[in-house]
Amino acid sequence: MKSAEIVRELEQWFEARTGCSPSLTVEYIQAAGLDSFDVVELTAFAEKQFGIAFSARDFSNAQFTTITGLAAIIAAHLERTAWDDNRATDRPVS
Repeated sequence: MKSAEIVRELEQWFEARTGCSPSLTVEYIQAAGLDSFDVVELTAFAEKQFGIAFSARDFSNAQFTTITGLAAIIAAHLERTAWDDNRATDRPVS
């Protein structure tokens, strides 16, 4: 999945949840008026929607605070997952 598609999915979440879509490069917590519960819901949505699990490192990453940054983190998870899946299928069968 490309970053643009991930951004679209995140924008749709923001629009449905808050009625607005914050600028892609502005910190969404302040721009959309999210509270801590909203951030938990956003995190749960992203993990379920994209089949990933955020790490503690992801949460402390400054990119996590903008839509484009969050999309980049998700894309990196998806790339690692695809790479791991490809490696698993390349292993010889014993």
